[in-house]
Amino acid sequence: MADDALGSSRDAEDVAEPGVLTVTFSSAWSAPVPWLDTVEAMWPDLTFELWGIEPGNELCVHARVEVGRVVLMDERAPMPEELLAWGY
Repeated sequence: MADDALGSSRDAEDVAEPGVLTVTFSSAWSAPVPWLDTVEAMWPDLTFELWGIEPGNELCVHARVEVGRVVLMDERAPMPEELLAWGY
């Protein structure tokens, strides 16, 4: 279910692995950092990692939240190999 309040206007897809849940979704114009803030508040004992790329705005985001704390927030222009890896 899409929810603009959580930072994504598109529906999510999920893939479960033992001990890992990967959720993939598209979010127009910016990384869904509000989503990361929301799920971190709901499940503070879990680790969340967010990877995103927006080539039109030259933005690549990698964020990680562990035990309720942001331990990484990297926002920068994407490198050519990252654009290729994401299919751009």
